[in-house]
This record gives sequence, C-alpha cells and structure tokens, in this order.
Amino acid sequence: MKRVMLAFLITALLIVSAVNTFAQWPLENHYKVYDVVDPYTFTAPITLYDQFGEYAVDNLVLDHFANPVRKNNEPIIWPEVHQTWWSLYFQTPGFRIVIDNQFGVQMWDVGDAVYLVNPALKDVPGDLPVHNHYLAYEATGPAVHIEVTLEDQWSFIDAIAVEPALFLNPVEKQVDGNWYPIIDEYAHLACYTLEPPGSYLVPLTAYDQFGIWQLEADEHCWLCLPTWKLEWSAREETTWSTIKTLYRD
Repeated sequence: MKRVMLAFLITALLIVSAVNTFAQWPLENHYKVYDVVDPYTFTAPITLYDQFGEYAVDNLVLDHFANPVRKNNEPIIWPEVHQTWWSLYFQTPGFRIVIDNQFGVQMWDVGDAVYLVNPALKDVPGDLPVHNHYLAYEATGPAVHIEVTLEDQWSFIDAIAVEPALFLNPVEKQVDGNWYPIIDEYAHLACYTLEPPGSYLVPLTAYDQFGIWQLEADEHCWLCLPTWKLEWSAREETTWSTIKTLYRD
C-alpha cells in the first residue's frame, strides 16, 4: 500500500511540474540575501499572523539584507524593493509543505520561525514599498544543485543553488498601533543555499518601517525564488490531502 501511495504521489508531482513549466509564477522578485557585518537591534512589541500561527515578539536583530536579483537574465519585477531581515525565534510543531517554483515541485519540512522580512529601500529615501512582509521558517528538503547566473547591483556571478534553507510565508504585522496587511497571499519565497561563497563588504543605507540603518553587506548566503505553496499540513498527517490538492484545477 505504501509503495502504491508513493508512486501515486510521484506521478502527481510530475504532472503538476509539467503543467506549471508554462505557468506564471507569483508576481515577486528573486532575491539574493547577504550577511550584515554589524547587526542592529530593534525593540518594540510586535504581533505577527500567518497561516502557520500567531506570534508576539519585542526584540529583533537586523543581520541580513536582500537585493532583488536577475536570475538567468530574467527581469526584476520591482527594482526598488529590497528586504531587511530581522532575526527572531519561535519554536513551532513543524509542518510539511509542497511547493512549486522554477526548480520544480518539491516537498519540504518546515521548522521554527527565524526571521521577519521587511520590504525596504536601499540608499535612496522615499515612500516605502507597499509589499509583502514575510515570516521565514527553517526548511529542509532534497538538494537541487542547479546552476544559476545572478546579477544584482553589486556583482555578476555564476553560482549553484544547493539545498533548501528557508521558506517565507506572507505575514501580517502589527507594531506601534499600525497594521500592515498581507498584500499578496499567494506569493511565497523559497530560499536555497548558494555555492561558492563570496564576500563583498559593500556599505549601504537601508530604509524600512523600523527606521534607517547604516549597514555593510558581506557574504552572500541564499537565493530566494518566487514560489507557490500547493499544500501544507502538520508533519504527522497523511499525504492524501497533498495528492488531492495537486490534482485540483
């Protein structure tokens, strides 16, 4: 029975992958994520809501920054939209998800929440982007080992996207009496580790809803792809619901 079930799931994944080869992906940038040399701390009561839960936090650390990036000469959708990555930690019971992006249909295990990702501007002040916030979760899954060419404002490189690292869910944010809704509930980001490593040490000024931050971006670490989330469930649940979802119109 288990073998039949596994074969059925594999067949469904292959069908969905073939169909979505020609589908439009979520209207979102690809992002290249960098370590920040001297992190900042932000303190305020913040409440976050997404499909996986509700979380309250009052202390975050800005230790990563993301540029929109051209992958394999594909256009950048919103060149002005960058991201500040604020580390946090929430333990979760864990989830199993099925996702679809340009690397194919994949089944990932999602763990603890580790970043709040804010839309941001870089170097040029102005009206902040009206864009999704994301809550980033640790993720594991099969390695992909896909070669990519990446071009952003700091470099043009050939690299390899290796294995899953983080899954980004759109999230609502409440802070200082202000509410920031989800702009596009279908847009997610799947982030993969990058090889080989690269160091840049580029100074920048980041503007987000928490303030203005003088940063220095160092090593690149992740490539994030616009991604559909086809199904999610608690890890211990059967995969039958996943199979049914994959066959929906």
